[in-house]
Amino acid sequence: LVVGYYVPNASLELAKSMVWRAVHELKQRGTTAFDRFNNPSDSFVQEDLYVFAIGLDDELMYANGANPRMIGRKVGDLTDANGRRFVREMLDIARRKGEGEVEYAWRNPASQKVEKKRAYIVRVGGYLVGSGAYLGPLR
Repeated sequence: LVVGYYVPNASLELAKSMVWRAVHELKQRGTTAFDRFNNPSDSFVQEDLYVFAIGLDDELMYANGANPRMIGRKVGDLTDANGRRFVREMLDIARRKGEGEVEYAWRNPASQKVEKKRAYIVRVGGYLVGSGAYLGPLR
């Protein structure tokens, strides 16, 4: 008998689909949607795929399905493993364009390793809502 396990990597298309479901949820339920985004048993958290939400004005993390310790923290100046201010980029894109993508290096909650990640973000009122796909090891 042999048993194995692989760490699945969600696609960017799946992350975008999750973001649009989250956008709909936030528009329908208001900020109570954050409870669903933060619940690891809900459909907004799946393996290495999760929703996050950041306030555009206060730069506070309101939802993070992979790391509840981030909730309530000011994250505008947060840097990735390479020192890149990726949250600042996300906030700028949300404010200027309303939606877009940002690539950065972040810890994959499924593998616990720092990997390349591409996030898709959308502005919903005063919030940025996003999710991203891990692209594999840093090189």
